[in-house]
Amino acid sequence: MANFQTVPVLKDLAAKYDHTTAQVMLRYLTQRQIMVIPRSTNPAHMAANINIFDFALTAADLARVQALDEKFSLSGWPSSMTLDEDY
Repeated sequence: MANFQTVPVLKDLAAKYDHTTAQVMLRYLTQRQIMVIPRSTNPAHMAANINIFDFALTAADLARVQALDEKFSLSGWPSSMTLDEDY
């Protein structure tokens, strides 16, 4: 996937929910019950990273983000994290 900040679907959802693309991605992951540990030392980014609980993605929006999955894994991940499972 390209830089997630430039992906049209994510930009559309960010505008729809009046949040950033990063917040949309964090919300997507938390709604899917995937543990997220964002990394930032910037206080503004840290505040934005936690400000994801005032909106919820619809089932259709979750599906739009899921459709972006290219089933591509970075090297070095444990094999248990590269299984091809449908969610």
